[in-house]
Amino acid sequence: MSDNSDLVRLQGFDRQIGEIEMCVGDLFTHLDSTVSGEKKGNPQYSYDRPGYISNYVHRLVDMEGQFESESPLGKILEGRRKASIQKLVAISRIGTSDFTGAAERYYRNAVPSKEDVMTAVEVIGRTESSVDCDTLCVNAEGLGERMTEYLARKGVSGKRLWKVTVESPGPMERMPALSLNKTTKTVRIRDDYVKPERKAETSVLHEGSHIMQWENGLRQPLPNTFYHGTDGRSVATQEGLASIITEKEGFPGNMRKYAAYVIAVDSALKGATYMDIFQSMQKDYRFSEKDAKEIAHRVKRGLSDTSQPGGFVKDAVYMLGRWRIHDHVGRHGESNEQETLKDFYIGNVAVEDMDSAYKWLLRDGIIRPAGYLPDCLEKKD
Repeated sequence: MSDNSDLVRLQGFDRQIGEIEMCVGDLFTHLDSTVSGEKKGNPQYSYDRPGYISNYVHRLVDMEGQFESESPLGKILEGRRKASIQKLVAISRIGTSDFTGAAERYYRNAVPSKEDVMTAVEVIGRTESSVDCDTLCVNAEGLGERMTEYLARKGVSGKRLWKVTVESPGPMERMPALSLNKTTKTVRIRDDYVKPERKAETSVLHEGSHIMQWENGLRQPLPNTFYHGTDGRSVATQEGLASIITEKEGFPGNMRKYAAYVIAVDSALKGATYMDIFQSMQKDYRFSEKDAKEIAHRVKRGLSDTSQPGGFVKDAVYMLGRWRIHDHVGRHGESNEQETLKDFYIGNVAVEDMDSAYKWLLRDGIIRPAGYLPDCLEKKD
């Protein structure tokens, strides 16, 4: 920026938005639910709603026009401010018929097109159901050791950086087997975690990719924005990038399940119930009962009555983000793939803005190249 005082002012608002983001967390963390009943096989969910939403929305709305928003960094910060408002609105709509649309507006690029759905069906058709052939399984302590070693080797663990904990869920807590907490910089592993070795290694690489992106973001002139995400579209980019990187490291993720999320989200938006999705995943796409139930739950969470249309669109982004990054790499030439992928590690950014904003900011030295990188991007051709 031409005037350093403008940058200092932007950084002040970046800190304020970051403080709100630290308190709010990711949208999906607010979707923990209890089953309060059932309607023709469709679960009825109830949710706890935070009471701070309106206060934070007012604070973010009051920031409008208070900082210079026409420079490249100013536009990025303004995008984050608007995205934070959209996320808070989506949180306030959890459990209502308005939730689906609010989540769509936050993520922006998570609604599959007709072509996306057709491609997802093709992926499932040519991909065999995964069978775990590993004789070795990894428990919570084993995963914790592997994750700790990997993060230490990549330079993103230790004081003021990331730590790994093995925890027992609270009496009313629906704790995932593995999760990341950006606020406390903690990798949380549920104490009953047991997975085949390849799945455990895939998780280390996938979550490690996220952490390296976020930590690189903290080295940028708007550290909170580049850490939490420049806007809702960055979620698709970070998930797609992690999927690509784990595959390059020799541990491909479950492409069948990623494709199933695309199909299930499309079905939910067209009116499919929880039971419709659950049954279709088993009958039409040969998923196990356990996996079909997980897919149906993930796509219909956010609703109170899962017999109603709509749901949570976020899970489609694993595959959609992957495809968009592949398209971006293709436009820049396969021979430049390594350098092109490195650019995504500057922070928690959206692929849609790589050429229009970050390319010039990197060239002009306003933002820094990625310092933390996965092994496959550190190797020379």
